[in-house]
Amino acid sequence: NKMALTEYSSTKQILIGLPGTGKTTFISALWHLVESGELPGSLLLKELHGDREYLNRIQGNWLNCEQPVRTLIQDEQIVSMRLLNPTNNSVTEIYLPDLSGETFREQWNDRRWLKEYKALINGASGIILFIHPDEIVEPIRIDDANKLTSVLEDGINNFSNVSENNLDSDDFIEWDSSISPTQVKLVELLQFVHFYDTKNGNKSKKIAIVISAWDLVMIEKLSPRDWLMKRLPLLYQYIIANSNDVPYKIFGISAQGGDLKEHKDKLLGYREQSQRIIVVQDNIQNHDLCAPIAWLME
Repeated sequence: NKMALTEYSSTKQILIGLPGTGKTTFISALWHLVESGELPGSLLLKELHGDREYLNRIQGNWLNCEQPVRTLIQDEQIVSMRLLNPTNNSVTEIYLPDLSGETFREQWNDRRWLKEYKALINGASGIILFIHPDEIVEPIRIDDANKLTSVLEDGINNFSNVSENNLDSDDFIEWDSSISPTQVKLVELLQFVHFYDTKNGNKSKKIAIVISAWDLVMIEKLSPRDWLMKRLPLLYQYIIANSNDVPYKIFGISAQGGDLKEHKDKLLGYREQSQRIIVVQDNIQNHDLCAPIAWLME
């Protein structure tokens, strides 16, 4: 109680990501961590501005190892927390909006964003970008597409009775922006923000990339950086190319700690539920879910 606190600063950190990438689960576990103070040295809650009932509800799902319910656009929440960093006694107020993945999918498809989202982006100092390894639409390489085209052309040439007129319309798929590769969408989401900052003379936002459900890919024995370079090379090249202006850090995080169907009993068996959290950065593994936030606060 006698500890002197430095004057706090207000920062906005925005969570972005396509549907099903783990944003709500992250907030659920984060709320438990900062409120309970279970993890020594991690950030602590000083004050909350937002719907405590909502946070307690999603925290209850997380504590009981129940499947999280995806946030719908009409259920979007804006949560603001004053957090204390016990290592240097600094206090900051952060904004962690739980925005629906549909908001970002519509941003990609319709090429526009909501005024409310624009207001959140304006003045934000950092972005936490979520990626789920099981929610990735892979791109088709040009050389593979050329091979397929060659095979199709050979097949049509060998069957003189095949013509465009007797091919069913169902044999053709009209291109649609919604089926674009995941890494193309993610790069564009980041470019939306970067172009907005550049146009308005804002300082570029730091980017914390969170590869969620990290327990699913740990068997590959790759660092988060190497995994991103392997699975999403376009996104990796984008952040590297812009790293002089836009600082970034890559985290592998499992806020659940494991598969809820296969490992539920094990996860529930932890005396302190924060111990089931997996956080990997720079080949160092711990349980501090606040690591991306603490880095963005620096």
